[in-house]
Amino acid sequence: FLESVLLGGLSIRTAATYGYDLLHFFTWLDSQEITFVDIKEADLYGYIKLQREKNAAPRSINHRLSTVMQFYKYCFGKEMPGGIHVLRPVSFYKGQYVPNNMGILPQKKVKKKLRVKLTKKLIVPLETEEVKKYLKGIRKYRDLSIVYLMLHCGLRSIEILNLKTTDISYLRREMVIR
Repeated sequence: FLESVLLGGLSIRTAATYGYDLLHFFTWLDSQEITFVDIKEADLYGYIKLQREKNAAPRSINHRLSTVMQFYKYCFGKEMPGGIHVLRPVSFYKGQYVPNNMGILPQKKVKKKLRVKLTKKLIVPLETEEVKKYLKGIRKYRDLSIVYLMLHCGLRSIEILNLKTTDISYLRREMVIR
């Protein structure tokens, strides 16, 4: 499974994360004396409960669940059976008087995955004075250019790290971003 992740073009760190997720899951599976062949989505509630007791972040729990589901599909070529007592979010509300199609293309039925609700984060931007103070603290032109590229061009750190001097055209005032 991990080798197929690497062959799919994902990074070694992603494969390592999947490996740790599966190690964590199989440790729990051994403690519950359940075989992987017999597992159902309903059994995963116990796994979620254990992670919540250990104060795992909801994103981490969802990532582990996703990894387990992918691994199950990889091993058996089908989705993990739901079993009874599995709650999934409703994809949309179909009201009492809403016709099935309403002249629109029919909707594809999408199987919702077992997930933990994520808390919404409120991002508070820096005040103008805080930004000025931060920028004054930067001493090297290289660091200042990195901050400006992220701030004004919306580049991510990996995009900046992959920049080469040949990607920058000073005459045309352009950059090639990969």
